[in-house]
Amino acid sequence: MPESEKEKKARTEREKALRDTAKEVVCRISTVYWGLRAKLLQIRGEEEQYKVDHHVTTGADSGEGTFTSERAPAVHKVVVDKGSGSGYVEIAGGGLKPYFIRTSPDRSGIEVVEIQGDQTCMIHGRSSVLYIRPRS
Repeated sequence: MPESEKEKKARTEREKALRDTAKEVVCRISTVYWGLRAKLLQIRGEEEQYKVDHHVTTGADSGEGTFTSERAPAVHKVVVDKGSGSGYVEIAGGGLKPYFIRTSPDRSGIEVVEIQGDQTCMIHGRSSVLYIRPRS
């Protein structure tokens, strides 16, 4: 059965919306990549002691309503993508004042935080991080 003008228009609008979304995602990935690269270059002198995870960890990986966490000394630093999904990253414990980094798609930037002593990095919501770990 041939497509009506109304159906054709709706399909064209959906296709345009998908193309626009794809462009936004590619732009976002590029921005995050170059931001991460710049931050990682700042720790370049430490590359003999530390390694960067090959994947991004997202709070959503652990399921809705839960959080995922890593703790020192298994993690040395955490690179937080402030423009990732809505949520926050909490660095707490070890007798130190808790530190929170809010994330949402309307924010931008990258923040690198050192995990000290007996601290834990907890990812809440859809926040995304990259862990920097000591070499074994």
